[in-house]
Amino acid sequence: MVNTVAIFHGYGGNKPNSWLTWLNKKLIDLGKQTIYPSFPFMGSSTIEEWREEFSRYSQNMKLPISIVGHSAGSTFAFYLVQNSDIIVEKMILVCPLNNLDGAEHDRPGDANQAPFIRNFVHQNFDFDIIKSKVNEFIFVLSDNDHNVPYQTTKKYFQNIFPDSRFITLHNMGHVNEKAGITELPLILEELLTINTN
Repeated sequence: MVNTVAIFHGYGGNKPNSWLTWLNKKLIDLGKQTIYPSFPFMGSSTIEEWREEFSRYSQNMKLPISIVGHSAGSTFAFYLVQNSDIIVEKMILVCPLNNLDGAEHDRPGDANQAPFIRNFVHQNFDFDIIKSKVNEFIFVLSDNDHNVPYQTTKKYFQNIFPDSRFITLHNMGHVNEKAGITELPLILEELLTINTN
């Protein structure tokens, strides 16, 4: 069983009604160590600043580790694994951004944020390096996600990670509190059934 779960929120931040916050509490109640940083606002920060914030939480991290990332948190998960010595048993990415669509969705009134968002998402990852450090990938996508187009995103990641598992959620939007998602038992179940062989 995994000792530590790192949970990475996306653009909207670390919110009290998020299913990520629910997941964090459930894991703590089960006696698991969690790392659940509150990252700087994505629209005015860099991915390097997110790593600095992560380092404040991970000093006493117990291995093995699993990672759960939502939206831009998935991008950070890739970045962290590529640029560190962390080995991951299971990486669960919910509504992950991709280089094709992930940075192209303009947000009303957020014109000044576009350069930060694009620089954050467009990392030119070496996915061979990332795959060498992760035992299992699970991609969780919603079939009516307006922020991360379902078909494009699924095809993009299936091409890169053909041996990974893909789970489709129906009518759950961007799988956040705006879509009414405040709990996500599926993710907890995946973490509790982790295979460390």
